[in-house]
Amino acid sequence: MSSPIQKVFPGALGNSWAEEMRRFAKENTVKRLVNQDSSLWPAKEHHIPMVKSNLRWLNLPEQIGPYVSKVTESARTVQEDGLDHVVFVAMGGSNLAGAAVLDLQEASANKRMFLLDSTDTDAIRDVESKIPLAKTLFVFSNKSGKRIETHCLLLYFLDKLKGVGIESPGRHFIAFTERDSYLASLGEQYKFRDVFFDPPGISSRYCGLIHFSLFLTAVLGSGPEQLLNTIIAARDACRPEVPAEENPAVALASFLAAGERKGFNRLILLTEPELFYFAYRIAHLTGASTSSAGRGFIPIFAQQAYALETVKEKCLVVKLSLLKQGRAEVQEFTELRDAGVPMVEIELQQPTDFAAEIFKWEVATALACVAMGLNPFDDGHRQGNFGIPSDQLENIANKRESGLPSARVTEGSTRLYAEGRTRRMISNLSLREALRTFLELRNRNSYIAILPFFKLIPEYIAILQDLRDHMRYALEMPVQVSSGPRCIYALGRMYKDGPANGIFLVVTAEPREDLVIPGADYTFGELHLALAMAEAEALENSWKPTIRLHLAQGAEKGLKELRDVVIQTLAQIHKNAG
Repeated sequence: MSSPIQKVFPGALGNSWAEEMRRFAKENTVKRLVNQDSSLWPAKEHHIPMVKSNLRWLNLPEQIGPYVSKVTESARTVQEDGLDHVVFVAMGGSNLAGAAVLDLQEASANKRMFLLDSTDTDAIRDVESKIPLAKTLFVFSNKSGKRIETHCLLLYFLDKLKGVGIESPGRHFIAFTERDSYLASLGEQYKFRDVFFDPPGISSRYCGLIHFSLFLTAVLGSGPEQLLNTIIAARDACRPEVPAEENPAVALASFLAAGERKGFNRLILLTEPELFYFAYRIAHLTGASTSSAGRGFIPIFAQQAYALETVKEKCLVVKLSLLKQGRAEVQEFTELRDAGVPMVEIELQQPTDFAAEIFKWEVATALACVAMGLNPFDDGHRQGNFGIPSDQLENIANKRESGLPSARVTEGSTRLYAEGRTRRMISNLSLREALRTFLELRNRNSYIAILPFFKLIPEYIAILQDLRDHMRYALEMPVQVSSGPRCIYALGRMYKDGPANGIFLVVTAEPREDLVIPGADYTFGELHLALAMAEAEALENSWKPTIRLHLAQGAEKGLKELRDVVIQTLAQIHKNAG
């Protein structure tokens, strides 16, 4: 059976990479990991049980077969009952696995499966317009079920099903969660068709085998036996009996650890568009696992290439590809290797390799954290109520202007908000001057994150990509576009607790038409705005330069105006530098 092909080109990190490999072998680190030795990572006494429970992820290769078989049998009965459309409602790691699988060419022909991971009104209406409610199954995936978005979407679709005369709406729902979770209790309350329980105590980012196995089986129809064989092959390739120089997880872990020791904390994941979301899932794993007290990796993804001038300063590069995409060498990659930029090339042989590859990355990330002296299972200071201050949401819903922040600059249909240190450090003379002074807060090792909180239709994606490319070439630094609220759960900890070299642009927009949440005194539009405002506030409170740009006349008009003013700002910065 073919397996992913991995090649490491350590470049400037050659000696450090080799030293990390020798250290892993000398200290029997892989054997201790396989034996689930919780003392490998630093942890306070009361955190040790959490570390031990998370290590159960290493048992998943043996457990995933029966789990997937049970789900496959349930799916068969669902189809027999005439539910031939499926909406996956997921937040966190599971939604990224869903997006990655649904983005594959093999899945493009299936027009009956949809992913909803946002409370954006356009996103909700778009899914609604494509499904016959009476023939649709809603699959909710969330370990705790406490997220406010999950609860609101559940209530919304329950109400919609009742509205079309469905007598037992709960039969249109399945949940994937943990035992005794809030979502499990909702499943019992509303008499869900089925509830599947994940192994307890494992962080979502280390449940990649579960997430990818389920989506590959559901969306691509991959047989459980074929999938299991690729997973077992990956597990065996990473076992302690395999010499360090032949062990792909050890080679990758050594690459990451050597890079972090030398200050290479920007991890550039280069892929073709079909693998953008798979790279996002890797970014979630590595970023969240390593971010602590200003250390760790900042992954940059969803781009196909980067110029040497942008990545030559303290960047690690990983090139991911699928075999069918061809192996033609791209000139930029050759230039990077020749310049000594540390690189890893990974070629997946087939889509079913997703599950096996994410398992390898989980092993490699946990091993790298051993060398880095970081606890990969620590979730840091998680925001209360998942980042939604109730008073802030109440102020938005009740239009209490006195309780809401005031715009630093208002120009045309764009309002710029900034708080804390950032507010004091940027100009209020004009939007262009505010943006110029904000972007000048960067340094040579910075990255820029653009966080749009609205549905990214192709037109908006094209504008944001154009904006991103203008910024990365003009400023010679990585620029990442991460849609919200997905970024809160996948990358939020990395942005807040990781290296302090990021600057952030949160972009919000007035919805075209709002939607009521059954039983709530706020709307989806108000909830979505509260999510964005809370994220901007949390970033600023973590001492990260942050502005929020609100497009008061909607994204369609506002994005074009924003792109134009940013391009003018970049020209001014270039002129001043000259």
